[in-house]
Amino acid sequence: MVRVHIYSKEDCHLCDDALEIIQRVCTKHPFEIIITKITERHPMFKEYSDKVPVVFVEGEQSFMYRVNEKALLQKIMEYEQ
Repeated sequence: MVRVHIYSKEDCHLCDDALEIIQRVCTKHPFEIIITKITERHPMFKEYSDKVPVVFVEGEQSFMYRVNEKALLQKIMEYEQ
């Protein structure tokens, strides 16, 4: 199963929007969703704290700030082949 990993922060409307899109795509075409909230203690905080949400598909950074629903579905289908 394809893994989609979203790094986000609390009180982030872009993060909420991205997660909503990811979950919507998942209902149409199932995949694993991993959600990580980055805090100051997280090792990726320095690199990504101002760039969230950051979305990785199978370990490849695929989206930053906004998620495109069609592009996400296409990436997931590519990894399934």
